[in-house]
Amino acid sequence: MRSLNTGKNLLHWLASVDEDGIAWLHLQTDGKSVNVLTHAVMAELESLVVQLEASEDLTGVAMLSGKPGGFVYGADIHEFETLKTADNVANHMLFVHGLFNRIEALPVPSCVGVDGIAVGGGLEIALVFDRLFVTSSPKTKLGFPEVNLGIMPGYGGTGRAYGRIGTKAVLDMMLTGRPVGSKDAIASGLADEMVDSADDLAVAMRAWMLSCNGAKPARSQRETTADANAISAARERYLKRARADHTPAPFAIIDHVATFGDDAAAMSAGEMGIFPELMVGDADGE
Repeated sequence: MRSLNTGKNLLHWLASVDEDGIAWLHLQTDGKSVNVLTHAVMAELESLVVQLEASEDLTGVAMLSGKPGGFVYGADIHEFETLKTADNVANHMLFVHGLFNRIEALPVPSCVGVDGIAVGGGLEIALVFDRLFVTSSPKTKLGFPEVNLGIMPGYGGTGRAYGRIGTKAVLDMMLTGRPVGSKDAIASGLADEMVDSADDLAVAMRAWMLSCNGAKPARSQRETTADANAISAARERYLKRARADHTPAPFAIIDHVATFGDDAAAMSAGEMGIFPELMVGDADGE
């Protein structure tokens, strides 16, 4: 096992490469009781990605939580509140979108192991990886609670989740804000493989990566266009008593999925045109 040398003293990540050429990234947000995606966490991750991109002997990349009992609880909302203008928010998103796209584009198989909470940005970073492992623990929950804050996923999660689970399921996730458990995540295609406990994650992840023999798996988009019936049903269910000037997020979410249903990657990128205004908007309740 050797360290992944970034030339920096990492505060938030433990990174190493094992004897099989698999890079293991363990997130342990410094100074927090749980993992959150602070700006400092993202900056260190970018330095790690630079090293991963430059490594010629890698056979896989894996991410786990370095804190027991939870994966990632999302972005640091307090840091988002310091971004006062839509341009500030868009610039931050541009960095994160670019970073996540680079992880997704790594030429080796990648996987992530989730035990406990993976919501908001925590689910979005998990969806960047080729294969998503979850534990069967009842505490393992995956979700997009952003609508409760008057916003929507903004780190590319809309398109990545849509590509996996399709129109109805992704709309239900984003419009209710309710997380799903492991079994439902597996059944819908949001997650790929379930193990009994956190202790089993690394073993299963290693076995899968070795079985790939260095070849990155292909993933197809579940639907080739947004399901018009699901869009219509969502408008009827979630917008009938809502007002766009008071609660714009549900309207924006449904329009977003309807607009980009033919291209999951474009749906992810399309967040850039919507999320910043929702984040700094002055609608009631924001």
